[in-house]
Amino acid sequence: MIRSSRTTLIVPTRHRSASRGASPLVAAVLVLGLALAACGSDKKASPEETGRQAKAVAELRDYGLTKDQATCVTDKLGAETVVEASGMDVLAAGQPYQDAAKACIK
Repeated sequence: MIRSSRTTLIVPTRHRSASRGASPLVAAVLVLGLALAACGSDKKASPEETGRQAKAVAELRDYGLTKDQATCVTDKLGAETVVEASGMDVLAAGQPYQDAAKACIK
């Protein structure tokens, strides 16, 4: 091997633009994501989920929220979180509830 003080750069004679090569991949991922989102939107809530949602809204209404506020907070936190809380005061003291309340209660 001969060493030289010069550095030789290897430049390909044909090169493909990275953005041109990536665009079909990006398009495929986007189409797949949209297809999965469409499939997921066809799901209907099970009776158990519907019952849990109704119970969570009822508990928040008993705590003093309007129906719209209770529904919004339940959507933000998840019905299971509301129903499984040891008490509304404990739930309301937590940061997730505070964030949901800020978004839902005006």
